[in-house]
Amino acid sequence: MNFDNIKTHILRGAGLFFPFAAIIYGFNLALSIADGWFGSIVAAVWSRIFPSAPVPLHSPILSLTFMLLLLYSISLLVSWKLGRLFFNWLEARIYNIRGLGQIYGSLRKGIDMVANSDHKQSFKRVVMVPFTAGKGKTIAFVTNEIVDSVSQQVFVVVMIPTPPNPISGLEVYFPKEEVIETDLTIDQALQMCMTLGIAAPASLPLSQTKKS
Repeated sequence: MNFDNIKTHILRGAGLFFPFAAIIYGFNLALSIADGWFGSIVAAVWSRIFPSAPVPLHSPILSLTFMLLLLYSISLLVSWKLGRLFFNWLEARIYNIRGLGQIYGSLRKGIDMVANSDHKQSFKRVVMVPFTAGKGKTIAFVTNEIVDSVSQQVFVVVMIPTPPNPISGLEVYFPKEEVIETDLTIDQALQMCMTLGIAAPASLPLSQTKKS
């Protein structure tokens, strides 16, 4: 085996191993955070419910279960009118705190977009649009089409994502004739963004079709 062949197998093994390693690391991190935050609470509740049973000093699985139940309860509480009013009041106080309000707002927007099961419906299709002064192109999600009130020209409203975080980006208006249509699905485009183009297909329409 030559060096190039060894390198190829190592890179291929890394590509297969690290996605699974990242999932395992994320799960262990969630367990650690849950146990650190709620471990003592779980132990106290356990001793109340099962007074004769030994108290689990460290039970990340129980702590994670407790955290998930807590998150569900918060969502259920906010779905009620009184809970929603209280949450809106509390959120307004947080937004008024300089610095913290901006950080909280950015986090809320990102989490809301991920958590919302209908967030993909805001993206109508995937296109390619000009990105640099030269011939560069970038992927974009179409959100709307509008008409220029002056020239009556049709403009396509797109969101250009900022890899590797596809839930944030730029809102840009392009003339319709400058937009290149693709057959990519929303999921494929999101995957391309998160992998910095590594998951891109072998071929993409990057040039306008010449009109006859």
